[in-house]
Amino acid sequence: MAEAFKEKHQSIVCGQLLTKTEADKKDPIPSVRTTEYYAQRPCSKYVAEAAFIIGNFLKEEASTLSQ
Repeated sequence: MAEAFKEKHQSIVCGQLLTKTEADKKDPIPSVRTTEYYAQRPCSKYVAEAAFIIGNFLKEEASTLSQ
C-alpha cells in the first residue's frame, strides 16, 4: 500500500509531501490555523488518497478470500 501511494506522490514522508515553502520553513512559530490555512494544506488530499488505496486493497483481499 505504501508503494502504491509513493508511486503516485513520489514519497510517503510528510515533510517531502508538503510544498517546498512549507517544508523549508525555519520559523518555530506555527501559522495561525484559519480556514485559508487548511485550504492550502494538502494533508486531507493525501489522507483521502491513502484511504482509497487501503479500500482497494481490502476489496482485493476480500475477493481473494471468497474464492
